[in-house]
Amino acid sequence: MTKRIFTPHQKALDSYSGMQVQSRMYSAFGAGLRSHRNQEAANFYWWSFTIGIVAMTIFWSIGLAVFAPNAQATTFNSGDLIKASTSAVYYYAADAKRYVFPNEKTFKTWYADFSSVKIITDAELAAIQISGNVTYRPGVKMVKITTDPKVYAVAANGILRWVTTESLAASLYGSNWRAMIEDVPDAFFINYNIGLPINNVSDYNPAAATTASVSINADKSLIVPTTGPVLTVSLAPDTPAAGTVPGGTTLNFTKIIFSATSAPINIKSIYVTRYGLSSNNDVNNIQFVNASNATISSSASLGSNSKALITFIPALTVNVNNPLSLYIKASVSAAAPGGSTIALGIAQASDIVLVSGMVGGNLPVIGNYMSGSTIGSNLEALTPPEGILIAGKVKQGVASFKSTAGQAEDMFLDKVIISDTGTGTVAINWYLYADKRNDGIAISQPVASAIMDPTTKKAQLILSGNSVLILASQSVTLTVAVDALPVDGTTVQNGDTLKAVIAAPADIEATGKASGQKTTGSAVIDSKIYNLVASYPYISLDPNSPKTHLVPGTKTLLAVYQVTADSADEVDFFSAANNTSGIANKLKVNIGHSCTAGVGLGMVLQDENGNILDTQAVDVCAANSVTFTFGNPNNLAISAGATKKLYVYADTTGATSAGDSIQVYLSDDNAANLDYAIDGSGNYQFAQFVFRSNIYANVLAR
Repeated sequence: MTKRIFTPHQKALDSYSGMQVQSRMYSAFGAGLRSHRNQEAANFYWWSFTIGIVAMTIFWSIGLAVFAPNAQATTFNSGDLIKASTSAVYYYAADAKRYVFPNEKTFKTWYADFSSVKIITDAELAAIQISGNVTYRPGVKMVKITTDPKVYAVAANGILRWVTTESLAASLYGSNWRAMIEDVPDAFFINYNIGLPINNVSDYNPAAATTASVSINADKSLIVPTTGPVLTVSLAPDTPAAGTVPGGTTLNFTKIIFSATSAPINIKSIYVTRYGLSSNNDVNNIQFVNASNATISSSASLGSNSKALITFIPALTVNVNNPLSLYIKASVSAAAPGGSTIALGIAQASDIVLVSGMVGGNLPVIGNYMSGSTIGSNLEALTPPEGILIAGKVKQGVASFKSTAGQAEDMFLDKVIISDTGTGTVAINWYLYADKRNDGIAISQPVASAIMDPTTKKAQLILSGNSVLILASQSVTLTVAVDALPVDGTTVQNGDTLKAVIAAPADIEATGKASGQKTTGSAVIDSKIYNLVASYPYISLDPNSPKTHLVPGTKTLLAVYQVTADSADEVDFFSAANNTSGIANKLKVNIGHSCTAGVGLGMVLQDENGNILDTQAVDVCAANSVTFTFGNPNNLAISAGATKKLYVYADTTGATSAGDSIQVYLSDDNAANLDYAIDGSGNYQFAQFVFRSNIYANVLAR
């Protein structure tokens, strides 16, 4: 029989007034009230508890009555939050029924705020059958019933599993596990069922439990109705890749596929949400464009809730069996700081307003993260390669410069002298390319070449035939390339470096087209350092790396990285004892965070087989980086051409507030961010070629 259950505030309070205070009430694990052994102490904590429940109930009732919802809803879809004239908030589920949130604590395990609640009429609400109460989201909190001395973890569909010992609670939820316990009033106990106890850490994984319950629909195993049109939303497999984006750039962030099932569906509007370590001012002019880059919607900026309302006038039609692929396009502010990360997507089904029908799919749908960069006025990053010279290969780019003529006249470029300030002589043949030529020869051909003087380590590149003309007030980009020498182990070794610079103003010279006057340029010495290697690993973010939702715990998975060895050689990550250099290999992981410092106890690097490679006692909410040392206790070997995975875990018990977030990333700022060995032959500190730009994991947020 279907039960009609309402938020029982008064019933809950009435049940408290007649209860007898017992010392076992605050016993965490059924062994008695350890810290409150006498009746006076129990009475004190009972009074504190009662006041807390009353305050919570009043806040839930008043707070929902006065909050400002987005708008009066004309349609609502599976996954939407709805309410009518009363204070109760409901979840409209895939079975076309409504489920009520019994209190704010339960609500907060699923949602950060009430901004997505839709207001419907009392008549519309009455037409929806009520099916029951929403229970705590699995893994987020532990719960205790007021008349039951046991503490429970929450599993799917409201199954309670007794955590049998305090040590288990600490292992599952961290040293601050007591703060993760919330009391469930007796009146709400009927919403839960008792499952098997948790006797070992392997019996229950809070993070996995939360990840599996991506929505209340998923938690309750509800089935999407087969009647009526459904709009399915999914991330396109060819969505734009993550990259580095200079400020002032407009680009496509995310590609989304919209599909209709049984009938055409018309979309009225979509809220686009910003994700990442950035601000709402860093991105603007958000809109939808089609595959031809034609704008098909309004454009908007982000509101204080990090959402932009994009409308379609007339409504956008998605026809049956004819999926529609759209891009979310936006502009990055010129003032966006370097290192910021921005991703755009659709957070939930209720963010899509239809003329009729409902929304399905695996939401949220979030594109890849774009990172801001600052490019110097006289030096451009060259990608690829970046930071690496592959031994024995020819014409590899090592620097890129801009040469700009003054306002007075056009200039012919005469010569460029490049100095190698690296640690070894790894290149003899040097080449100069220009992106604009005056002689009719293809820009794929060098405008000059030279042999480097092994004593001075300078290559003098002389241009002839007025091949490069730089127009007044305009620029030409000059690219320097080299033939890298093979590694012989004596003259040229793994780890030798090259740094191509224009060391002095006189090292770049041009002649005025009209005046014939010669002039010099300016020194450019902030070039990248390139490392010569015979073999190297590629590192990228694994597609299954965690996304969006952060569940506090003692061991939360923050990122999964793929590491692929070059086809030439095996790549090893060794301890000092196994490394011929006597120095342990290492990996530096940078951290962005917004959470409570001083709580988390450590971070762990693990391989795909569960072997711990290193553990570091750093607080993920306080540290800006962590350096993992391999071999503590295990090494990692990757055969030539093979791929293995690295898992980054952290104690995230400091991320307990709504809006808290953590993001880890691998930075390209220093060649010592990664050490590795080739076939055990040495310890090489080369990271910039591995991290062609910062490799960002997804932002995990509460």
